[in-house]
Amino acid sequence: MPSKRHLKIAIAAVVAVVCVWLFWWWAAVGYPTQEQICDPPPADYDCSSYSIVVYLILAALDKLNFYGAVITAIATAIIAWFTYTLRAAALKSADLTQQSIDLARDDFSATHRPWIQITTVSNSNGLWWSGDNAFTGLNVFCRNTGSSPAQRVSVAAKFFPFLPNDAILKELEILKEFHRIEPASRQLEHTMFPDPDDTLIERILMISSAEIAALKDGYGDPAKEMIPVIIGAIQYYFPFGPQIPHYTPFVRFLWHKKDGVEGTFKLDGARIPTSEIVLKSHIAAGDAS
Repeated sequence: MPSKRHLKIAIAAVVAVVCVWLFWWWAAVGYPTQEQICDPPPADYDCSSYSIVVYLILAALDKLNFYGAVITAIATAIIAWFTYTLRAAALKSADLTQQSIDLARDDFSATHRPWIQITTVSNSNGLWWSGDNAFTGLNVFCRNTGSSPAQRVSVAAKFFPFLPNDAILKELEILKEFHRIEPASRQLEHTMFPDPDDTLIERILMISSAEIAALKDGYGDPAKEMIPVIIGAIQYYFPFGPQIPHYTPFVRFLWHKKDGVEGTFKLDGARIPTSEIVLKSHIAAGDAS
């Protein structure tokens, strides 16, 4: 429905157009006086009983056949403008309605959504070698602290021989996108209900021999040691709303702790037990979404 302001504007526009048209017609006939108009007196009118303004209005109505096209065009323009105001008001109302729906949906999601929290990330089976490829086991302990089940829960993770800090977030986004489009048949997915107890998700990760061969030291020579990094994220979906993946990311640096001293891992093919591996968290992993 148009507002009172729009109705007032429309009425004012119509009145203004009529007044301008009457003035223009009056000017076109040379601003006739009442005596000129009534000499000779027009048929069906008693000049003594009408003011000049009333007569001009009636005379204008008599000339609608001559000025009909102009009047129709002006009226069409006014109707078009008024229709536009109605359309703008309807669009604004629809936009406000959509905003209310979005706000209600966001509020519902915030209070009813699942939240996957990572409690612990630990190493399993140490670090071992096979065919010049390096392997390690990863245990991710997590729990659903939200109010609804988390569906299609899976862990995406990648093992690097070295990764500078400024490349972590970029590689994390690449990993999440690759995991998102990976066929579901290749992902081990779970459904996690709200539970105060942890759920364990295990992964085996590998650094290929090609990545290790490409690793260089500070002088550009083939590296003889590495500081491995594991980047990963728990991917999960809400049981309601659009099926958009949500993530809880993590980043862990691996250090070789021997005789109480933390150091790098030698690229000598030696197996390192879990007791000698230290995982350290990195603050640039990002927040859960």
